[in-house]
Amino acid sequence: MRRNRAAAEETGMTVRSARTARPSRPSSPWAEATYFLRLEGTLVDAIMPTLLCWRDTLQSFGHDVTLADLHALSGMDGKRMLETLLPHVTVAEPMKW
Repeated sequence: MRRNRAAAEETGMTVRSARTARPSRPSSPWAEATYFLRLEGTLVDAIMPTLLCWRDTLQSFGHDVTLADLHALSGMDGKRMLETLLPHVTVAEPMKW
């Protein structure tokens, strides 16, 4: 290898061994690294569809609840939310299908 290197250097060529050879730099900084982001609710905001579903479900059982009321309790546990929204409603026995 030394003879080949010396001969190459005399002619102005650069020789690199396979161990030290590096690929050329990518033209884009995004090509150098891979990014993986796991963010819940960032790509699609599901709050409004969820609130609309709650409102429609409660209306089907005869309870008029506004979206503003539901939005104020958004993110709360479902059981606590229902207890807050409908304090006059008691829990019935589980339905038997």
